[in-house]
Amino acid sequence: MTSKNIVPANEWPFREVLSDEQSRDLETVDAYITNVEPKETNNVIKFIQRYLPPLEGLEHCKRIRRSVISEKGKCSAISLDALESLVREHDMTKEIKPAVIRLSKHAPKNRQQYEAWKHLWPMTFREDTRNDPKFTLEELEAIKEHMKQLIDNSCGQMRARIVDPSGKVMAEESDTRAETVHPLHHAVMNCIDTVGFKEREMARLVGSNRPKRKAHQISDELETLEDFQSTSEATGALTEEPSKAAYLCTGYDIYITHEPCAMCAMALVHSRIARVFYSVPTRTGCLGTVLKIHSHLSLNHHYRVYMGLLENYTKDSVVECDFDA
Repeated sequence: MTSKNIVPANEWPFREVLSDEQSRDLETVDAYITNVEPKETNNVIKFIQRYLPPLEGLEHCKRIRRSVISEKGKCSAISLDALESLVREHDMTKEIKPAVIRLSKHAPKNRQQYEAWKHLWPMTFREDTRNDPKFTLEELEAIKEHMKQLIDNSCGQMRARIVDPSGKVMAEESDTRAETVHPLHHAVMNCIDTVGFKEREMARLVGSNRPKRKAHQISDELETLEDFQSTSEATGALTEEPSKAAYLCTGYDIYITHEPCAMCAMALVHSRIARVFYSVPTRTGCLGTVLKIHSHLSLNHHYRVYMGLLENYTKDSVVECDFDA
């Protein structure tokens, strides 16, 4: 993947659903600065370290702006009157003339925040390339085609499709709660169940000792053993230990016509899905609308979420449903 093939984020056919920390607006906090002559730097630093509250939570802000030494302390920890009194008490009025400025309260989590916040005061920022997803034009076309096919196959229902890293469709299912009168038969749950059934069938056919399970209420169609084996070789599922192979969808993408609910979002965590692409938000959706489950720090797996893929096409093709997605 060369930089010439990368499509800028503002040209993607979808939007990434970022965590609250990654998408929050600028919040500021008051801090003190003062101009200091170079020869007085040591005296000023000693005074601050000895008499002022420790500087906490603003480690992302630099202590120097150009050639001016700036020593900062939270205004909420000491009042300006108290600071000026301390300066007079220790005969530092010539060296320290405090003034109040506004600083970014939080460290930037991405380059967009850094560029928007750095005008207040210089900040340190180490960009993590893992937090900067990249797509080529070919990848975006493949992503759009998967979603278009999914919508065309939906027959007006909520529908989901799981795809492996090679682009092969591993499962595609619709929401069947109305037909089966079963509250758990969401499109996402049906899709994961189909992948699980295929995995178990593949393991049985190649002589695995993994227990079998009934396949009621999911697709009756199974791929050939050769297809299973080729998929296994691509994902390494058969060569892993049982404990590692227990995650059904490691590295897979899922396409969903509608934003999933909390149950489905957590099922995707447990299945170790890599990326979620959904088209339209829902009133109970938990990947952007009500919650952002994928961004909870307490989880032991996090996937990326992208919304708005072919949103208008979905709205024209899929009938509104009273069910949660």
